[in-house]
Amino acid sequence: GEAITRAALTVNRAQEENPPTIDSISCTPSSPKVDEDVTCRAVLSGGAPTTWAWDNPQEGLSGSNIPFFTLFRSTGDKTISLTVTNDGGSDTESITVTVEATEPAANPPVIDSISCAPANPKVSDDVTCRAELSGGTPDTWAWDNPREGLRGNNIPFFTLFRSAGDRTISLTVTNDGGSDTESITVTVEAAEPTEPAVDAPTIDSISCTPASPKVNDNVTCRATLSGGTPTSWAWDNPQEGLSGSNIPFFTLFRSTGSKTISLTVSNADGSDSDSITVTVETATPPVEAPTIDSISCTPSSPEVDDSVTCTASISGGAATFWSWSGGESSGRSESYRTSFGSAGAKTVSLTASNAGGSDSESITVTVTGAEPVTDTGTTAGQPPQITSFDCTQDPEEEHYEVECTAFVIDGDPSSWTWSWSDSDGGSSTTSYAYVPFFSSPGTKTISLTVTNPSGSDSDSTTITVK
Repeated sequence: GEAITRAALTVNRAQEENPPTIDSISCTPSSPKVDEDVTCRAVLSGGAPTTWAWDNPQEGLSGSNIPFFTLFRSTGDKTISLTVTNDGGSDTESITVTVEATEPAANPPVIDSISCAPANPKVSDDVTCRAELSGGTPDTWAWDNPREGLRGNNIPFFTLFRSAGDRTISLTVTNDGGSDTESITVTVEAAEPTEPAVDAPTIDSISCTPASPKVNDNVTCRATLSGGTPTSWAWDNPQEGLSGSNIPFFTLFRSTGSKTISLTVSNADGSDSDSITVTVETATPPVEAPTIDSISCTPSSPEVDDSVTCTASISGGAATFWSWSGGESSGRSESYRTSFGSAGAKTVSLTASNAGGSDSESITVTVTGAEPVTDTGTTAGQPPQITSFDCTQDPEEEHYEVECTAFVIDGDPSSWTWSWSDSDGGSSTTSYAYVPFFSSPGTKTISLTVTNPSGSDSDSTTITVK
């Protein structure tokens, strides 16, 4: 009775767990060439699989890695299959990949010369070897330091020698068109005696930058050590199947969550291992730059010193900054309120931007009429006199914009000089109306001086900007 109960519990648990479902399989490149590296991935739904079984039957290759790395040695339509399994069941899907012929190399590579630095190293010195080539581009580099049993395919080749004397380093370069082999003899000198290592290395801390990366961000990891100097560094990013011996270690993550990176350092006296957990976040989508579709100004054909309001139609990303110019003032809000002190064709320009970029457009406004006379009762030959001076704020305008007007009698002013405190615009010489804007709220002072050849008059007013 107890055995039957346990079996029933096992069946019930299996039924409770959702089996995994393969929604799609993709391979990169989608149309590989013969012997080209191919990476296959799958998109799943349902329950989380406990096993992955990839199969490339044409080449007799299989694996359980995520992703699956494989290749094809002949052309044609090839099939790769995947089976995912958990306690709730399994699912199998396949993908057909069309393999194309590899283009042959035009020319075999030719080694013109090999050089190593230093040219006469001492025992255990780091030695760097390079080659000058002509002909075709090599697909593979095979360096060999047979005396030390060291080989490599890096460009350049880093090696060393543990004893003095004449030593040979050889290089073979190969592509589909053929290969070439050359060698160099290096004379190694005896090294000055050094003190042996006294301590094993100790990892004090590991840090990665950025500390909370996003998916596919480049991540750089470093370690702070004490004790003896390590002769080897072994980094491991097991979630991505990435490892390395570089200082620092460059890696990335292709999915979100808590990820572990480990490091082992060692020398002849011992080793130490430590790890760090990195929380990977979802990648932030790029910000779309704004696009200015059109600009319109009202009135479309103003007279000199008319109040003009310009707006823009913007698509794409939302603008966070506006920069208007062209009238008697500049502006930094969505709508632009200004005037023109003379007649003619005037250009109003706008630049709208956000974190994703910017866009600029302009419109031509035709201003008509002569410059206005502020008071028909003025008299030639007399200095001007300011009889009224008023400033008001439009509460719906941004950036604390204020509109000021003045009324002058007696002589006609030949110049109008406005100035104001705490403003983004400084001072300006215009006409009987002006629109300053302020960088902050508060009580502001605005002054006006009118002048003609017979004299001048000045006045000022205060306004509380909200």
